[in-house]
Amino acid sequence: MRRYHQEGRTALFVRVTTCLPNYIATCRGILEKQGLQVPGLSASALNFPTFESNVLYTLRFMVDRDIVGGNWIELPAGGFQHKQNKQSMCQYECDVMFDKVMSHAPEGQYSKLAPFRILSMDIECAGRRGHFPDAEHDPVIQIATMVTEQGSDKPLIKAIWTLDTCAPIVGRGGYIAREPPPRAMRCYF
Repeated sequence: MRRYHQEGRTALFVRVTTCLPNYIATCRGILEKQGLQVPGLSASALNFPTFESNVLYTLRFMVDRDIVGGNWIELPAGGFQHKQNKQSMCQYECDVMFDKVMSHAPEGQYSKLAPFRILSMDIECAGRRGHFPDAEHDPVIQIATMVTEQGSDKPLIKAIWTLDTCAPIVGRGGYIAREPPPRAMRCYF
């Protein structure tokens, strides 16, 4: 039970915490529509208004853990596990308990942004005679990529994907793709 103060009034409310975020909609439906029977309070089921039950759980997590856009978060050593089978294109994926995530206020050493990684791409298409190549109409035969870190002179990654074989590429070895380059490069990043 907690107290809520608004415009000179005080009201009691109950904070409901669920073990999984997708249970929130179910709880909201029970409290607002189906109702609960509260022994000693009423013989029939009572409906209750809910507050903040429509807030997306990712946003609710950020609010509860004081995480704001662009700030630094820390996962303590031993408090997380790297995922073996990544499900996204993120550089790192890990499992961590929500209360182990530490958010740092954007002050002092944490006032700087993390260095951005910049992906540059050049797509080559087999052109039609008399037309400028267009990836919408012409097959993609080569994709060249370069990843640099903001402020650095040297690229982190230089790679070229070609469909089938090609002559040696100056400055970088290429990857021969057995499928169209856009699909082949998904596994690389």
